[in-house]
Amino acid sequence: MAYRSLIVTVEPAALAVDLTACKAWLRVDHDDDDTIITDLIKAATEAVQYETRIQPINCTRRLGLKEWKQEIQLPFSPLSSVTTVEYRQATDGQWTTWNSSNYEVVTATRPGLVRLNAQTWPDLYEDNGEDLPERIRITYVSGYGSAYSNVPADIRTAIMARVSTMYTHRELLSDVAGLKEINGVYAPLTANKRVLRF
Repeated sequence: MAYRSLIVTVEPAALAVDLTACKAWLRVDHDDDDTIITDLIKAATEAVQYETRIQPINCTRRLGLKEWKQEIQLPFSPLSSVTTVEYRQATDGQWTTWNSSNYEVVTATRPGLVRLNAQTWPDLYEDNGEDLPERIRITYVSGYGSAYSNVPADIRTAIMARVSTMYTHRELLSDVAGLKEINGVYAPLTANKRVLRF
C-alpha cells in the first residue's frame, strides 16, 4: 500500500535488549564500553526492525494517506492500538477526528489493519493545486510491549548477534560489503518473524 508519509511521534521508551544481558552475551565484564554497546544495540535493533518490519518496543507512528481505502495496512507489527483516525474536512481543510465506530482495528493480522465499516466515507478537502502531502492521518502504536522482557527471544537473539559482530569486527562497518555480510549471516534468525507486505 502506498502512503504519503510515515513519522515516529513517540520513540520507544526502552532498549529492545537489556544492556546487562547484552554485555553478558559479549562476555564484557567492564563498563568502559557501555556507551558504545548501547549505540550498537540501537543500530542492530533498527537493522532488524527494517529487515523484518517488526517493532520490538512500543512506538507511536503517524501514517499519512491521500485517499480513503477500505483496508489500510499499518506498517510495522505487531499492531497494539490505533489512537486516532483524522481527515481534512472538505469544507475548510481543518483536521477532524473520525469516530472510532466507523472503523475496526485488526491486530491479529500482520501487518495490522484499520478496516473501514462505514458505507460512505467523509469527503476530503480538495487541495486545488496545493499538493497536500496527506489528507488522512492515522496515529497508532505498534510493538510487543514497553520493556525488553516483552520482546520475543528470537528477536533479542538476532539483535545481540548483530551487536556481537559489530563490536568484535568493527572493520565490517566501514564498507557496504561488510554490512551485507552481517545482514546475510543473521537474516535467518528473524525469517519467521518477517512481515512480507504492507
